[in-house]
Amino acid sequence: MDNNELLSFALENGILDVTQVQQMKDMKERKLYLENHPYKIWQSNKGYWYTYVTHKDGTRKQISRKHREDLEDDIVHFYKQEEENPTISDIFTLWNTRRKDLKQIAYPTFSRNVYVFNKHFKQFGKKRIRKVRPLDFVEFLEEQIAEYEMTRKAFANLKCIVTGILKYARRRELIEYTYNDVYGMLDLGKNCFKKIIYSDEDQVFNEKETSCIMSYLSNQTDIISYGLLLLFVTGMRIGELAALRHVDVREDSIFVHATESSYTDEDGNFISTIKESPKTDKGVRCIIVPTGYLWLLKKIRLHNPFKEFAFTYSSGTRIRSLAFRRRLERVCEELHIPYRSPHKIRKTFGSILLDNNVDQKTIRDTMGHVDLSTTESFYHYNRRTFDERQKMLSSIKEFQAI
Repeated sequence: MDNNELLSFALENGILDVTQVQQMKDMKERKLYLENHPYKIWQSNKGYWYTYVTHKDGTRKQISRKHREDLEDDIVHFYKQEEENPTISDIFTLWNTRRKDLKQIAYPTFSRNVYVFNKHFKQFGKKRIRKVRPLDFVEFLEEQIAEYEMTRKAFANLKCIVTGILKYARRRELIEYTYNDVYGMLDLGKNCFKKIIYSDEDQVFNEKETSCIMSYLSNQTDIISYGLLLLFVTGMRIGELAALRHVDVREDSIFVHATESSYTDEDGNFISTIKESPKTDKGVRCIIVPTGYLWLLKKIRLHNPFKEFAFTYSSGTRIRSLAFRRRLERVCEELHIPYRSPHKIRKTFGSILLDNNVDQKTIRDTMGHVDLSTTESFYHYNRRTFDERQKMLSSIKEFQAI
């Protein structure tokens, strides 16, 4: 007869007193909690007993009771509640840290999650998870949308945090409901999210501006200008440009497989590293360079050819994304062109491909998009100037003055 069979026999025949066993278990747990309590328990001149307890967020609280046994009861209750009914903040920290430690998320994502949580969960995060109902989460989410006038993207970031908390709490058997129970009750109208409307002029460089900037950059001789020009003829992401290695610059193409990742660490230090994986599944790609700009690849290959990275200062230090952004600002200022970020160069490139009826597969492969609809929805803008559009409309016979 094995141990399980012996236990069943003892229970069925009244040999084992379950109540007594539970009492022994509780006494052992009580002893363990008190032994591990890090603070001294002392008695004041007035006869009251005192000690401290520290919450997981680091805040320390003094507690007191007239009798020592009552104080010890409070100590045990405090630690039990911390373990068996943690706060939403505790669960978030456990979930987010575990994902980082298991390398499921990179540090920038970990840091962004902390930022989002601290912004939205100041009060709600203090609640004990076992006391929070699905309706509480629903009302919390709806209130956050209204209070912060959230966009769909901002809400998606918040929803990601809530999903992680609920999944982790469910796995720990702290709650019986799931995130589907919460989201199924959300009542979000089509107008509840803030809509940000951008004009085409804000999103891309128009035809004249593109020609002007590319002509200017082609006449420069510094490596940062070459990098900006490469963005215009390849549509690379700025992080991919900063991470480009010499071995990936070929005679007629660029092989993209890494990107720069920048973030501020826990000590406030700005960190810039190379992530050996692309932003999307299609991010690893070979970008064909137009024949008219093969000279650019040759110039880049000849710059510090024995250094690992293609874009470096004379000292050999890798040029970071920020340097390219600042140079673009100065170029736009010198040419009297409204500044737009390097990502707008990528949108300009995508618009050029679509305007020139490049086949879908080439667009997807060049842009590194999984679906062409991404390019069409977020990277296709009208690049003609106001005068050009007016001239085009005015040339239509039906619109000419009679």
